[in-house]
Amino acid sequence: MFVITVLAASVAIWAFGDLRRAMERFTGESLPAIKVSLEMAAVSAGVAAKAPEIMTARSEEERTSMTGEIEQLLSRLEGQVGNHPSLTEEQRQNSFGMIATFRTGIQGLDSKMHEKSMIEASISRKVSDMLAAHEAFLNELTPLVDEGNANLVTTGEQTIETSAQLIQDLLRGEVNALQAGLRLNANLRQLLATLARAAATVDFEAVAPLQDRFDAIVVDLLTYEALLPETKEANALKAYTEEILALSEGEDSMFAIRATELDFNKSLTFQETLDLKEKRTALDTKLAELEAQFSSKVEPVVNAATRNLALGSRKLNATISDTIGGLVNGDMARLQVMLQLAAEANLAAGLLNSAASAPDAAALTALAARFDTARDDVEKDIAAFTAQAENQSIPELATQMVNFGAGAEGIFALRQKQLELEAGALNALAESRTTSETIKSSVETLVGNAETAAAESEMQALKVIQDSQNLLFAAVAISAAAGILIGWLLVSQQVVRRLTGLADTMGVIADGDLETEVNTSGRDEISAMARTVEVFRDNGREVERLRTEQQRAEARATEERRKAMVNLADTFEQSVKAIVDQVGRSAEEMEKSSETMVNASEQVRMESSGVLSVAEVTSSNVSTVAAAAEQLAASVQEISANISETSRVAQQAADKAQMTDRIVASLDEESQKIGEVVKLITDIAEQTNLLALNATIEAARAGDAGKGFAVVASEVKNLATQTAKATEEISAQIDAVQANTNQAVDAIREIGTLIGDMTEKMVAVSSAVEEQGASTDEIARSSSEAAQSTSQVSATMDGMMGVAGEAGTTADQVLSAAKGVASQAQTLNREVATFLNKVRNDS
Repeated sequence: MFVITVLAASVAIWAFGDLRRAMERFTGESLPAIKVSLEMAAVSAGVAAKAPEIMTARSEEERTSMTGEIEQLLSRLEGQVGNHPSLTEEQRQNSFGMIATFRTGIQGLDSKMHEKSMIEASISRKVSDMLAAHEAFLNELTPLVDEGNANLVTTGEQTIETSAQLIQDLLRGEVNALQAGLRLNANLRQLLATLARAAATVDFEAVAPLQDRFDAIVVDLLTYEALLPETKEANALKAYTEEILALSEGEDSMFAIRATELDFNKSLTFQETLDLKEKRTALDTKLAELEAQFSSKVEPVVNAATRNLALGSRKLNATISDTIGGLVNGDMARLQVMLQLAAEANLAAGLLNSAASAPDAAALTALAARFDTARDDVEKDIAAFTAQAENQSIPELATQMVNFGAGAEGIFALRQKQLELEAGALNALAESRTTSETIKSSVETLVGNAETAAAESEMQALKVIQDSQNLLFAAVAISAAAGILIGWLLVSQQVVRRLTGLADTMGVIADGDLETEVNTSGRDEISAMARTVEVFRDNGREVERLRTEQQRAEARATEERRKAMVNLADTFEQSVKAIVDQVGRSAEEMEKSSETMVNASEQVRMESSGVLSVAEVTSSNVSTVAAAAEQLAASVQEISANISETSRVAQQAADKAQMTDRIVASLDEESQKIGEVVKLITDIAEQTNLLALNATIEAARAGDAGKGFAVVASEVKNLATQTAKATEEISAQIDAVQANTNQAVDAIREIGTLIGDMTEKMVAVSSAVEEQGASTDEIARSSSEAAQSTSQVSATMDGMMGVAGEAGTTADQVLSAAKGVASQAQTLNREVATFLNKVRNDS
């Protein structure tokens, strides 16, 4: 029995020794390895989650705090790698290398973000200083522009008033005098012709109508005689007129004597007949004398009026030319230089403000190219301004403002460096993320290996227990026959039952129930085994706790990464979607404008087509009339030869009228020059307004940083509006002057018409034939000119239809392009929205 007992005890001791060694391997190696691996996984997840926050830090202090937290996590991770029980030396060194690489990447990222923050602060200061310089520049320039604008308006008004007064004086004086002289020329010829017809008529009934016609001509003559100036020639013409009128007054007038001669119902004595014949002879002699004096009395008045009109016109031309020259080369030139300088400076400031927030290198390069051009223009404008003005602070402020964009410390260079740092930071973050993923993968591998080793240790322990049970059962079977009665109660109660309970407990723990109770009472080996199982259970609880903590850490890292992605998406949406919306709105406005252009072009084309049809019909009719008039003129050409001398005088008067027409037309051209000056001012105002609008848009894009610039742009826009209003007033006054000039042209043309009337009424041999010749000549000339004019109208209408067609085609192309831009903007908007939704959903 003793031998059996010793044998059984030896087997039990050997089995328990194997079980203890298996449990020691499990609790001393596998469980600590799992614990350290899980802690490493939690730390690496925290490091990976903290790294992106460095780029989104809102201040230097926050970024420094985040960097310190990451360094603490890395130091903790290095300690965990050094204390990991299952790592080989090679694995440990590789882990240290990855941690060092990650630390270097984080340090590089921190350095780049620090430098980026410093550059950002420098750009902000420079933009603020630039805007302050720009505001000071405008504060200095705006009063000068206002003063120049006021001077321009005043000078323009004075020019208009002077020109209008000179034109009115010319119209009331020389033009009226010439018109009166020419009209008197025609009236006096008609009076002489009427007297001659009365003297030659053989019809008693014709005398009274001739006298009535004479009296009607006298009424018109007296009206124009009152317009003659008080000159020697005019007084002589008035006296000559009185002599002609005397032939028609009283009982001894031409009409009375001729009526007496032709009145066969009235008998006269011989003496009365002789007296009547003497009076008639005296009247004929006087009439012949007056006809001979006609040219010497009338032509001096007409020639004097023509000379005075020419002198007045030259004086008017010289005055207007000098005034307009002074206006264009003086006030206008100075105002143009100042407005151009303001416009280019506003553009340069807007480009600098936009460069400070350029989204990428391509946009920055485009802005830099535009800025270089604007800076060159500013320098040219400064040179022009310096040559005309004594104010030196304005060029200095303009130069100071544009210099903020030049050099290695300029806004463009700093923004370029900032963009490069942002790209480098993103690359460093990507490399750190890659290294973090590598560390995470290695840690997950360690956790897996530790869990595998723990599972193997668990299986070995269970196998040892099973083997021990088998050996004990064998020993019991061998010694059962001898010691069953003696040791049954002892073995059954103290060994088998406790081992069976311990095995059941280990099975429950192996199934995952870590809350089961382990009976550790006693001081024998079974109790020691039970305490070992209890340690195994407690370590299992710790492993479960660490696994839960790791899952929570990973969840926190995932949530922080999701928030970072959402913030990035929001930032992207604010910066890009606003641009897309602006492009969409601009495309819609361009599409509406293009549709308006298409409709307007179509309307012009239709109206031009209608006018062309009317012009063609008119041209055909006028050509027919011209041909008929030419035939009629040819038929009376031979008869008209008899009045060549009278026609020569009329032609001289017509030439003088044409010369006067050209003189007044030159006045119209001078007024047109003033209109061109006003148009130039209007164009400058519109350009300034457009530049102010561009500056407002750039300020809106700049956000809060562009508020001050937006106020300045608004002031420039108001200045442009005031200039436009002033030019409208000047334009209205110019229109009034042009209207007066047109009245003068009409008056001269009326003189030409009067000359035609005079030619029609001239009587030499046959008044009726001469009137017919003058009429046919006038009809032929007018019809020919009308035919040419209608042909020109037809050609112009053809050109207008072609231009309208081209404008319609161009408008269609612009409309198609606008619709394409709008469609692309909508597509881009949808793509941006899809991208942002994907980023948010993936997060």
